[in-house]
Amino acid sequence: MRFVQQMSAENQYEIQTYRHVPKFVPAGQSTQMIIGATPESDYQILHVAESLYKKFDLKRVFYSAFIPVNEDKNLPSVKEQRPPLLREHRLYQADWLLRYYHFEAGELLDEENPNFNAYLDPCSGPVPPSACSR
Repeated sequence: MRFVQQMSAENQYEIQTYRHVPKFVPAGQSTQMIIGATPESDYQILHVAESLYKKFDLKRVFYSAFIPVNEDKNLPSVKEQRPPLLREHRLYQADWLLRYYHFEAGELLDEENPNFNAYLDPCSGPVPPSACSR
């Protein structure tokens, strides 16, 4: 990630200096986090995403609910519970607040309340509902 960030910065200089230099990574960089495979809280996940946005100038963090496709002793066992699809959705909503409204993870959650309520939209508190319905 650091390499792509550095090359993008160098490329910006080249674009300013030379007219026809192509962009290094036109679409930017992104990454993906698997949700529910390990016991991290929503606060920890958002804090990592926020750091990635700031340090590496990421364009997007994608979230995917952990769905086991085979059984192995090294894989987390989630036989009793369904994939955390609603949790994934809440993280996408909170990510929207991080990217477009420049919220910080600490403004949405904290260590005392580390997870989102599955029945409440994170956008329902800090910003007007019309801003989150895009």
